[in-house]
Amino acid sequence: MTCHRFVIGSGDAARIHCLWWYGRLIANTDMRLGNLSFRPVAGRLAPISDRLPMRHAPSRDGELPAPEWTPPLPLPRERDTWLAASQVALMFWQRVAADVRIGVGFRDLGSRHGRALRDLSGQV
Repeated sequence: MTCHRFVIGSGDAARIHCLWWYGRLIANTDMRLGNLSFRPVAGRLAPISDRLPMRHAPSRDGELPAPEWTPPLPLPRERDTWLAASQVALMFWQRVAADVRIGVGFRDLGSRHGRALRDLSGQV
C-alpha cells in the first residue's frame, strides 16, 4: 500500500475557506469531509458536490424546520472571504427565488434569504 502525502497550496486553501463560507451562507448544515475531495495528482481540489441548503430539508419523520434563518457573520480576518462567498451565495438565493421548477413557498424563502444576505453584506 502506498500512501501519498501532499500539501495544498495557498490558492486551494483560500478556495476551501470560500467554499466553507458559501456552504454556510446557503444554509448547508450538512457539510462534512465527504463534501471535499482532492484529485490524486498533486493534491488539487476536485470538483465540489452536494451543496444544498440542508437546513431546510425535512426531518426523517417528514417534519419541516422553521423557515427562519440568519446568515452567519465572519470574524474580522474573514471579511474578504465572506464577502466573496456572499456574492456567490446571493446568486444562489436569487436563482432559487426565480426558478419556477421550485415550489412557491421555497422560492419565497429564497427571496427572503437573498434579501437578508444582501442587507448583511452591506454592513460587513
